[in-house]
Amino acid sequence: MQSMDNWISIKNLPHKKCFGCGPANDIGLKLEFKSNQEVVKTETVIPARLAGWANLTHGGITATVLDETMAWTVIYFKRCFMLTKSMKVDFIRPIFVGDKIRCEGRIAKEISPKEVIIKAEIFNEAGELVARSEGSMALYDGVSIRKFGFLDEDFLTEFEEIVLKQ
Repeated sequence: MQSMDNWISIKNLPHKKCFGCGPANDIGLKLEFKSNQEVVKTETVIPARLAGWANLTHGGITATVLDETMAWTVIYFKRCFMLTKSMKVDFIRPIFVGDKIRCEGRIAKEISPKEVIIKAEIFNEAGELVARSEGSMALYDGVSIRKFGFLDEDFLTEFEEIVLKQ
């Protein structure tokens, strides 16, 4: 096991257009993830264009950062595809646009081979907990995710080869 200070970057696909993590989404968050083999984390600054009230980050954006972190926690630690079944968000302190935040995800409980509970927490630059979530994630292998038919074969194959096998 690596130490808490030994963070490795988690690979993503450069042409992915996901709003949360897609490098090719011009208006997205472009979140990048790292792991120290205990948690998955991302750090970002929320741009002013994603404000809710005045200079506060919109709650939906906060929820997106939490959901995306939970998703990448599953992808990295379980090496599988996933879909969010449910999630609960607690907004604890305001997140202001322009603030640097850090979000960390952990597997909290394995319900079955097809479902896990994930927890994620967002901290501000002062290290204060500002939001947290808990979500139920459905796990899928390559065969089962293909049955939905919403992802093309080229994407699925590339994701399996580059992201799931890292």
